[in-house]
Amino acid sequence: MASQQTDAEGITKVIATPVKAEAKIGRKTRDPSFTSTGSSDQTGWKFRTPQKVLFVEELTDLMTDHIPDFCKLGHSYFSGSLLMKESGEKAFKIDTAKHIQFKQMIMDVIVLFVNLLRAAFLPETLENIPLQNKEVYGKWPATKQDISGAWLPHCVRYVRGCVSSISVLDLLGEAREIIQELAIDMRTYCMFTLLKHAITDVQNLHTKEMWVVEVDDVFGGTTQLPALFENIVNETVQHLHEVVVQKKTGEPEIFSQRPVQKEATLLFGQLLEAFAPCLEHLVLPDQHSHTSCKDKSMPSTPDTEHADDSIPSLDKRLMITLSNCKHTSEQVIPYLVENLNRHGYVEMNKALQSAQENYQTLDAKFFEAYIEEKSNPIVGALEQNMYRGKFDWKTCKKPIGVRNYLKEVIMGMIEVHAEVFSISPAFVPRVMSMIVEAVAEEMSRLIQCATAFSTHGMLQARLELRALQDTVVVYMTQHAKRCLEEAQTSLPGFSGSEKKELEELLNIFKSQMKFQLMCFRSHTMPRLSVS
Repeated sequence: MASQQTDAEGITKVIATPVKAEAKIGRKTRDPSFTSTGSSDQTGWKFRTPQKVLFVEELTDLMTDHIPDFCKLGHSYFSGSLLMKESGEKAFKIDTAKHIQFKQMIMDVIVLFVNLLRAAFLPETLENIPLQNKEVYGKWPATKQDISGAWLPHCVRYVRGCVSSISVLDLLGEAREIIQELAIDMRTYCMFTLLKHAITDVQNLHTKEMWVVEVDDVFGGTTQLPALFENIVNETVQHLHEVVVQKKTGEPEIFSQRPVQKEATLLFGQLLEAFAPCLEHLVLPDQHSHTSCKDKSMPSTPDTEHADDSIPSLDKRLMITLSNCKHTSEQVIPYLVENLNRHGYVEMNKALQSAQENYQTLDAKFFEAYIEEKSNPIVGALEQNMYRGKFDWKTCKKPIGVRNYLKEVIMGMIEVHAEVFSISPAFVPRVMSMIVEAVAEEMSRLIQCATAFSTHGMLQARLELRALQDTVVVYMTQHAKRCLEEAQTSLPGFSGSEKKELEELLNIFKSQMKFQLMCFRSHTMPRLSVS
């Protein structure tokens, strides 16, 4: 038994000995090296396994290699099968009093093993240990407290493999519980860390926006960003499933603990919503935003002008991002939540609802900004152009057609229609109805603000109100219709001959503008006609 005690002390000593990284670099190097031929005595930089990873590998290898043999040795001693005479008699008398001492040696080794790993990865879990005892487990430098998300799953695999091999041994319940708690804590730590890394990666996706729109007949125009977001989430889910969620024999379900369940749900909710600020950063940046978000309408210097050549104007960025936001909310998020449900994550329907509300709020913000960006130039120039050349409703000449200012308004709306249609046709009714409302409100205001109308002025005003109304009838909202009706009601009455003249002038306008007005027609709506 004395030799057994010596073996246990040797194991403890080996485990407590710092890992010599240099001796294991050759065996444990994972990544290919990049060499430089610029110096004869320098082989170049190498991406080598981090010290903390080597520590885990070394420690778990020692436990896996020695603890099972040590347990078998003790079992053989206490069962009397260690040394037997040819006659079958025991070669020595078994000292059963040392059974407790043997179990304590195993417990001491396991406690040391567990606490060494906790000191490396979960130092906060050792807060209740006295300081003098904690010093035995070492303290990692602050710069090495964390390792990259690429290495952490590797460490968790090593720990879980070691714990799995030890758990099958004939250990005390307390010892088995200690190492199983380590495994679940490492799995939890890995999950939370990878999710936080994924959230950061998603939030930084705005740096990868190239503004190249790919148009799909089903989803409309989107850039690569929603697909990149989807890939990050799916890869994280798959990685977690392989490393953390799938349980080994004897391990508990990762979500069996309510605090873990709640934290995972919270982080996944944050991950699903992390794409929203990324989209917002692209079109509604703050003063410290990335230069890729600069509006082309802003003054540029020779140094920045070339870098911003490929960046669309703010209005186009808004429409592209609005389309990305819609696609994310309606297609990407539901698919991701379905995938999460398949992998056993709980309460994902709440995360789905919260994420969609978040993206809908963002959609409304983008849409409002886009309408303001596109309607302001059209509406802002309407009054000035209406009274161009000192036009007066009281002294104007006999109407000969719709004046140019209204044609310019229509051309402005056509430009908006074309821009929206080229990116996401599904947004055309939504955008155009709001542009029409803005124009109708301003037209109604200007007509009702006029102090008086001559007969010719009345006819000119009615002609232009009817031309606008019949042109945009497909996108006419109740509010826009009411505005134009109020403007017509404020005008003096007119005779049958004047009404006939109005219809003739209106038909001439539609004939002359036939090509331009095609975008205001829909196969689901009747063709424009004079009523």
